Amino acid sequence: MATLSIDGYAPREKLADTDLLSRVLGEYLPELGMRILEGAAPFISPYHTEEGVVNYSGVVLLEAPHYHLTIHAFQDTGLVWIDTTYDPNKKPEDAVAYFEKHLGLRDAKAVIHGEEKVA
Repeated sequence: MATLSIDGYAPREKLADTDLLSRVLGEYLPELGMRILEGAAPFISPYHTEEGVVNYSGVVLLEAPHYHLTIHAFQDTGLVWIDTTYDPNKKPEDAVAYFEKHLGLRDAKAVIHGEEKVA
């Protein structure tokens, strides 16, 4: 499998909502037919900028070795970085559409690593 990286922007209030970030992590992978590792749950961790802004990173692990979904949400800029295991039989546009719908992602750019295709 390849890795899909998505960069874009989202409303800062959505990036501050840890419940939303956790749901997005937990619900996205099953939509792709991938299963979360038994006993694993989405993990969201805050980190503070020097300016005192709280940003978040999150991860959830999949059953297959080395498969995961990560999200980095920067409230100070509205930037979102998403990396996930990617099934080449799926369209990257579907992944972008999921994050547009649930996070309000805009100006998204998706890159598939491991296949050398840019979406």
